[in-house]
Amino acid sequence: MANRGLLIVLSGPSGVGKGSIRRRLFMREDIDLSYSISMTTREPRNGEIDGVDYFFVSQQEFKENVEKGNLLEYAKFVGNYYGTPKNYVEKLLNNGKNVFLEIEIEGARQVVEKMKDAVTIYLMPPSIEELERRIRGRRSEPEEVVKERMDKAKREIKSYTEYKYVVYNDSLEKAADEILSGPVSEPHIHHHGYFAGGPERGVDLQSGIFTGSAGIFCGYHLLWDSTGLSGHFPESGVSGCGRCGSGGNCSFRL
Repeated sequence: MANRGLLIVLSGPSGVGKGSIRRRLFMREDIDLSYSISMTTREPRNGEIDGVDYFFVSQQEFKENVEKGNLLEYAKFVGNYYGTPKNYVEKLLNNGKNVFLEIEIEGARQVVEKMKDAVTIYLMPPSIEELERRIRGRRSEPEEVVKERMDKAKREIKSYTEYKYVVYNDSLEKAADEILSGPVSEPHIHHHGYFAGGPERGVDLQSGIFTGSAGIFCGYHLLWDSTGLSGHFPESGVSGCGRCGSGGNCSFRL
């Protein structure tokens, strides 16, 4: 019998590079990733195949799946429902497949309620300025949409503490490697608040100390907060942060 696979949940703000990271991960045949097929009540588009692109169902059938608890998460979008069927995911996991979900924060919360052993990863941009640069680089959206995306990103980023892993996407290749060497390879070591992908190769927010080749950093340094960063963890014993200095006011802000 095959070992049970991992349920890997990836979230992050719009423009952070979730799709690019997903494509890089799926290029790695050695981790045997499967992309979960969603259930939806919308009509199939030209060329879409039931059971391949989506599981296309009626409103009534979708409602029955909700009532039976057969959806790990679901949401309504533009008049149609979308969700992740639990029985399909369980079948893949029991066959030893690692199942990948790329979903919003609200969906991830629903998944974790039902699948406590899910490996949850939050993909973080190097900075809010870089995230805005990436979004504007698309040159496909009006200013009000860009502002809306940025406002939503600032709100959502504060939820990173709900994830077992946080990976900084300052480089697609580096971020993908960090996911493969950390969350995917050591799923049973729950590094709540583990950061990777930046110059610091690891951080435990419980102790408030960043370690790595770049030195020691205060636990508050990379804590995204719209009011700015006001100090260091006093219990960490860090008298001077390697990036923001020894003062209590860190320069890294939204």
